[in-house]
Amino acid sequence: MQWFWGLFLFLIFITSACSPNKKEDFQKWLSQSSKDSTLIQEPLVHKPNTLPLVAAAHLKTQLALKEKRLAELLRIDTSGFSAADKTSWLQARHRLEAELSKLRPYRYDPSVYDLSIHIQPILAAADSLPLAQRLDLIESLLADAPAYFAAAQAALYQTQAKKTLLASQKQLRTLQLLHGALQDSLSKAQLSPEKQKSFSQALTKTEKAVKDYLAFCNETYFIPRKEK
Repeated sequence: MQWFWGLFLFLIFITSACSPNKKEDFQKWLSQSSKDSTLIQEPLVHKPNTLPLVAAAHLKTQLALKEKRLAELLRIDTSGFSAADKTSWLQARHRLEAELSKLRPYRYDPSVYDLSIHIQPILAAADSLPLAQRLDLIESLLADAPAYFAAAQAALYQTQAKKTLLASQKQLRTLQLLHGALQDSLSKAQLSPEKQKSFSQALTKTEKAVKDYLAFCNETYFIPRKEK
């Protein structure tokens, strides 16, 4: 019986000795995690009425760091945590997982780069916006298109064949939209010659950017992109 009480007291000692260390590990993790945001630039910039632009180098670095921080967090033993500490740990985990879910597609899924999903809602907003105003908004998106697709090609890596095929299909639909519904709207609009010329030039550059990205998707479907 004496050995039982000795073991019991030993386990109590170990538990009480380890718990502060576990909490200390989490506090260190929180401190380091808070510093990360000041060291790395935001890899994704998306302002109103613009296309989301990805900075490839920042995206790669940010993803690697967030994956590392999540692995560190999951290694922390929370068995001795208080309810408040466990809640804080769960919040940190959910935040990291949400951030990774947001950023990963821009690195691994070529189908997320889709100009048509930004143009179609504007074209369809006939009840709330006059045609000329809708075309102004669309022209600002067209101006972003070359940089948008160039950034996509720089950022993507280890894409899945299924996602790459879907991306190619989306670019074909975008080309149909540019030559179909958008051209129809442009022909109906009473734009000045200068505005007509400006829009047509933006449309020509956008069409080239979409075709270049389509060629990129078709190529990477057969030859997967390797890490640089």
